[in-house]
Order: sequence, then C-alpha cells, then structure tokens
Amino acid sequence: MKRASKKAAKKALGVASSVMGLTLGSLVLAGCSLLAGCSLSLSSQDRNSTNSCSSDAECGPNGTCISSGAQDKVCAATKADLGQVILEVRPASDVKGKTVSNIFTDQLTVSGAFPGGATQTLDLRIPQLVSFSGSLLAPKVDAMCTGTDGSLPLHVELRTVSPFANLSPTYKGDATLVDGKYVYSLQVPSGVYDIYLAPDVAEGCSAASLPPRLLSGQTLTSNTELKQDATAPLALQGSIIVPDNTDVSGWTIEIVDPDYGLVISDSGSLSPPVAGISQIQSGTATSKLPGIRYFYKKSAVIRLRDTAGKLMVHWSLDPLDPTMVKLNLADLVANTQTVEASVVDASTQPVVATVRIQSLMLTGNANQNASFRVDTETDAFGKIHADLVEGTYRVSVSPKNSDGPSATLVEDWVLQGTLGYGHAFVLPPRPTLSGTLSAPNGSSPLSEVSVLATPVVENPSYVTSVFNPADALLRQSLGQTDAGGRFQTLVDPGTLDFAVQPSAESGFPWLVVPRLLVGSAMQKPEVSLGAIRMPAPAIVSGKLSSMQGVVPSAVIRAWLPIPGDKKATGMPVPLVQIGEAVSDDSGHFVLPLPPSISFSPPAP
Repeated sequence: MKRASKKAAKKALGVASSVMGLTLGSLVLAGCSLLAGCSLSLSSQDRNSTNSCSSDAECGPNGTCISSGAQDKVCAATKADLGQVILEVRPASDVKGKTVSNIFTDQLTVSGAFPGGATQTLDLRIPQLVSFSGSLLAPKVDAMCTGTDGSLPLHVELRTVSPFANLSPTYKGDATLVDGKYVYSLQVPSGVYDIYLAPDVAEGCSAASLPPRLLSGQTLTSNTELKQDATAPLALQGSIIVPDNTDVSGWTIEIVDPDYGLVISDSGSLSPPVAGISQIQSGTATSKLPGIRYFYKKSAVIRLRDTAGKLMVHWSLDPLDPTMVKLNLADLVANTQTVEASVVDASTQPVVATVRIQSLMLTGNANQNASFRVDTETDAFGKIHADLVEGTYRVSVSPKNSDGPSATLVEDWVLQGTLGYGHAFVLPPRPTLSGTLSAPNGSSPLSEVSVLATPVVENPSYVTSVFNPADALLRQSLGQTDAGGRFQTLVDPGTLDFAVQPSAESGFPWLVVPRLLVGSAMQKPEVSLGAIRMPAPAIVSGKLSSMQGVVPSAVIRAWLPIPGDKKATGMPVPLVQIGEAVSDDSGHFVLPLPPSISFSPPAP
C-alpha cells in the first residue's frame, strides 16, 4: 500500500477556520491589552522588559506606537514579509495526559506595509476529532488467547504523514477488554496516518499471536473502523553462520520497517549453534518454531541485537530471498579484538562521552548489504572499549557534560592490523555564539531573555540512518541575556537554528536566525551576531474555540517554511519555529511574531 501523496496529507491537515481579517490601529480583546493581560500601569523598569511605548521613536525604524485598547500603548511593525505562517495548536492534555496537535496551514499570511501597525485577528475553531476504532480478529489463534469474538489484545500507534518535517505527532492507545472483546478507540485529528498494529500476548497465554503490522498512508477524515483483510504474513526461515566461541543465546532477530524502525515480525532468536550454524526461530522458551513471520515491506531490514542491545547488525532484506536467508555473522563478529581508544579534550584531558561506532566498510567476506553498529560510552577515564573487526567506521562522540567546553566530534576510524589501536579522539573546543540584545530603539538592553541554538538535522528514515551513518550525536545550547543584554553561549560547530525567545507575555517577538553556519573554534573561537535590536512585532491575536466551547491553556506555536524545493526530493518541507503563546481562561491569545526572517545574521 503506497504512502499517500503530500498533497493529500496537506489537504487533510488543513483546518477550516474563519479569519476576521487584517486590522490597522487599535485592537481590543475583552477589555484586555495586546500584552495578553488586562491593563496595568508600567514603571520605567517594566518598560525595558515589555513591549510598551509612548511614541513612535521608541519603536525603532520599522515600528509605530499604537493603542492597545487600554491606557498602554505597544510597538507594532509597519512592514512584514513572513508570507504563509503555519499555526500548531495543542490543547491542554486530558486526564490521561494525552493531547493532540491541530495544524492550521492556510489561515495566516503576514506580508505587506502597515503604516498603522501590523495587527491581525484570528478566530480559530478546532475541529471535531475523528475516531479510529475497532478490533483485530485472528480466528485461527487459540481461543484462550483472544476475546470471545477472536479479537486480540493490541497496541495501536497512528503516525501522522505530514508534508512538514517538524509536525508529525504520534498517537498511541491499547485495546481494552469490553464485554469479553478486545476493542480499541483513538480520537485524533483528521489526516493521513501510518497505522501500526502490534498484537500483545494475552495474560497467561503462550500461543503465537500475529506479528505486528504497518499500514501506510491511511486517510482518516471521518470516524473509521479498521476493515479486516485476508493478507497473511510471510514466513522467513534461515540460518546464520556463527563464529566459534560466540555465545548468541539471548540475541534477538526481527524484521523492522524502513521508515521508523518499527518491528513488523515475530520476535525471533538464534538456536544454539551446531557446527557453527544457528537457525532462526521463534516461539516461547518451551516451544520453539522454525523461522519468524512478518508482513512484507519494501526496503525492510533484518536486525540482530545482542542481549545488551548495544551491538546491532542490519541486513537489507530486498537483495535476499524473502522466505529463506543465509546470513554470515562470522565475518562481522569473528576474530574481534577488544579495541581501546580514548576521548580527550584539546588539552588532552579525558572526557566522559557517549559514542556511536558504525561501519562504513568491512573487510573479509561480510555481506555487502550488512551494517554493523556499536553504541557505547566511555568509562570514567574517557576510555572506549569495543569489540570490533577490521574495517572503516564512522565514530560520533558527544560529551555527556552538555555545558562543557568540548564540542562534538565525527571522525572516520580505520582498523587494520595495528592501525587504529590506541587511537585518541581529540574533541575540539566549542565556539562561542555571542551578541547584545536591546529594545527596538536601541536605547536600553533587554535582560533575562532566553536564547536557544538547535542543530539542524534532516529527519532520515530508519534505513537511511542505518546504512548512511549520521554525522553527529547532537545537542541543544541554552543561554540567557545578562543585565547588559549580552549573551555568550557555547555551541557545537555546524548549522544551527538560533532564536532569542522572550515570553509572549512580554509583547516582544522571537528573533530567529535559521540555518546559521558556525565553523570550528580553531578558526574562529567566537561568532558574534553583534548588536541586535528587538524588532517591533507583527501582532497576531485571537480566540480558540471548539464545539465544546472556548479552549483555555492551549499552546499556540507559529512555524515558517524554510525556502528550498523539498518537493522535488520527496522529503517533507523543513520548518523553523518563530513564536509561541498560550491561550488564557477565555480562550484568547496574543502571539507576537517577528516581522521578517533573514537567512543571514542580523547586521550589527
């Protein structure tokens, strides 16, 4: 079953709501000001930390001072060029701690010249959720292991198929026993989903059930009940050559889907080797069956894991016989040697770190469609101990102290003969990202404002991450402006999304610099964004409601598409977040947005 097109996904994600239109000048929300609260008199100190003004001169070159509908005035932008803004609305979680993500794709465009101040009012109505419900019937399974109608205990996951890389929430639920039948029901927004069905084993039942299954590109636009089909799982049998003196008891073998790495087979194991060969088997400890059952997926992957889950070997299933395989583990784990390497900083001091070692090219007769990965950590002295065979590996090292001075490192490591043994991974110093933040007119600093630098990552599929090693184990960098408005934040080299994030209550917008390229600290120890003026915002305000009434305490996030043609590559469009607010008890919200986003650092 093919994944639904991104056009269909976008259509299903689009939410119908009425836009009350663009207004210029004053805006009144239930007698409260644009600062998301009822009018309060501000002291001179308050004016330095909130968007408040008495004249246009305080609002900078592209701002104007407008009435907020109360005794206070605020700065608003006089021009904007954001274009289409995507809104994500997450109502407060229910008693079970669950929430949903509602996406409004075509309700807000912020562009144009606004001599009277850029303000816009939205009336956002959250649509009714749709129900995905039903039972998974398996009449051939032992009746002692099913409901009275042959239904199975079941775990269900709905993964949103979104045209946007950052907006793909997952909804989870379990079938419960109702009147002797296992029934599930999930309430979700209408849209396109990949549906994962993972049968559980009923309490006290030892009989085989059904393997998990992934149904791709299912459109749910109204209440839907799962329709049974007659598709039967395939049976994969085979053997694995196991090297002498290798204990594979407790190792797990399974087939996983290429997109998410979800298991789509029985959980199998390896039999005790006979003449160096283990058979793939499934079943319980007392009743073993030959092979494992699975539901076929193109580009699926066979995954073998050791008992600790740190060693993983992957084989692409496509080049193999889908019902009978002969795998060779010997060249992947035979003749391994415990390799010791060290992780040190630029001063040769040991660093405690998380380490991923993934094969790029293996020697010997190892299957060409195999990938070998070890996830480990250094010891307290910065030492890596790993059992590896000869080959070339990509090693990603991430210091465990996220606030420390050492940067992440990606380095290829060649192990051949004595080459590579006793190697030292020298972590470079982290560069500093700095700047000074001031009010729109540049006259006063803005203190205690959060700054965040987030590494930009593609969202590769599971199969891509397995056979094309990721470049780094990434981490965010947090900071805050001081009393003088200055920030200095240690970051890892690479491409970052940088954001100054005042709270929505301040009335100031986020200031966002997406795709900021930061080089090595050895070449440039400090990257300065210079003196940054907080821009006057484009002010979006409105009310959230649903069929049940107003929606309080909902999180409203604003996202902007990153320029570039991702449709040609078939990949989701990347987004950058540009603002966030929370609705009040009456469902009202005020969301200040930056009037413009630049793909180069702001000029000092």
